[in-house]
Amino acid sequence: MNDLTIAPQKLTNGDERRAAALSEIQTMRDEFNAMRDELGQVKADLHQTRDRLALAMEDRNRYRAEALLAYSRIESLATTISNIGLMTVSAAETIRTMHETTLNAETPTDAELAKLEKEAVR
Repeated sequence: MNDLTIAPQKLTNGDERRAAALSEIQTMRDEFNAMRDELGQVKADLHQTRDRLALAMEDRNRYRAEALLAYSRIESLATTISNIGLMTVSAAETIRTMHETTLNAETPTDAELAKLEKEAVR
């Protein structure tokens, strides 16, 4: 930049004001450059944070999709297990009824069994 060189002459009041103004301008320019550098760093940090946020959102979406899939599978398994339970209750009632029937029934004779077999073949 421009260096202020002052000759060892007698400075007038105007020259002193000009030198002070130039010094203040140089200070302001230095502060401006420092702020511009800081702004550049803040922008870089912002971009880095945005990238990390995008990655975090992708992970969240992936975990959410996996959770929904797992929930769907668990719901399907729960339904299947419930159906098995209902069929077990129904089968238990059928077995109980058959057991009661066989305890109260007389043992069929060979002739009755042969007759039932002939009817089943038809």
